[in-house]
Amino acid sequence: MITYERVTKARELLQWSIDDLARWSQVARKAIFYFEIGASPLDERTLAQVKTALENGGVEFSNGGQPDVRLRKGRVSEQ
Repeated sequence: MITYERVTKARELLQWSIDDLARWSQVARKAIFYFEIGASPLDERTLAQVKTALENGGVEFSNGGQPDVRLRKGRVSEQ
């Protein structure tokens, strides 16, 4: 599951601002901001857009016993 903490961590690993994530995911900046502070959930479709943008930027979300996010090896630094 992609939580607001994991989205924030992924964005920070990529050194993206909320505006960058909004642009790459085509999700409103305000929606991302409120999601990241835990004030408002994102629907499944919108969360999938955010996740795809972050993965395209070069992060991996792991779902094993220790859910985490990390930079993908060999990633391209800019989209």
